[in-house]
Amino acid sequence: MMMPPGDAGVMPVADAGTMPGPVACTSTAGCTGQCLAGSRGCTGATTPMGMRCVPTCTTTPECPMAPPGMASTCRAGTCVP
Repeated sequence: MMMPPGDAGVMPVADAGTMPGPVACTSTAGCTGQCLAGSRGCTGATTPMGMRCVPTCTTTPECPMAPPGMASTCRAGTCVP
């Protein structure tokens, strides 16, 4: 299967609200209610994408499934892919 000309194999970026993912933030206070449904809590953390809201945890089973179907692991109190 060939890619249409000009795509260069790059996946298109979804419009805001169409693909769940970590919400950008400037502080932990801005993360209230910003994590995936089923999250134990939500806090701000530094990620490779900058400061983002991430679910909190004490054990891996508390981490919600990250889209698209990626499992998360509890590390140092936050869920990471």
